[in-house]
Amino acid sequence: METARKLPKAETSFLVIEGKGEEEPFGPISPEEYLRFEEAAEIKHEYVAGYVYAMSGVTKRHNLINFKLGYLLFPRAQEKGCQMFMAEVKLYLRFGNKHFYYYPDLVVSCDPEDRDPLLVERPCLIAEISSPSTARIDRLEKFFLYTQIPSLKEYLIFSQDRPEALVYRRSRNWEEEVYSRPEDRIRLECLEAEIPLSELYAGLPEEG
Repeated sequence: METARKLPKAETSFLVIEGKGEEEPFGPISPEEYLRFEEAAEIKHEYVAGYVYAMSGVTKRHNLINFKLGYLLFPRAQEKGCQMFMAEVKLYLRFGNKHFYYYPDLVVSCDPEDRDPLLVERPCLIAEISSPSTARIDRLEKFFLYTQIPSLKEYLIFSQDRPEALVYRRSRNWEEEVYSRPEDRIRLECLEAEIPLSELYAGLPEEG
């Protein structure tokens, strides 16, 4: 799911973000109020430092990339005893006294104690499918916050529009790696697996 937004500066001074969105967020509300609201809501919302943002739908191409990514990784996740979720399960994290709930496109947790029925707290891998409207959120806001999670080994950003992946690893001090050649294979430390870039993007519909 996609969320394009401009963050309230007073509540998120630690982030350098200039997003945009058609709908204004509402809040501030507490994490408990958000969870009660979200349980009854007809559409998904993300919770960012007290403010709630509605999530829009995604394109077929976005959905197919995410589905193919899950298809490629799920067998290995099962072999390693990990759990993998796609777009429908919340990720919870905290930075200082601020709380955040996101819906990553794909998240993997290999911690046997990370088994809350409604959310993930100790992921080892997070992936987002990025569109032009969410690119800065994925590369700035989410990069900053996701990389604060102690258990996270890798953060992946896949372009919706072209065969390209940005990979950030804890083992490399979160330095950016760019994969864009058809022969590129992305090695994942979390699952000890590889993603062939050409296979991930093969057969996708063009978008006008």
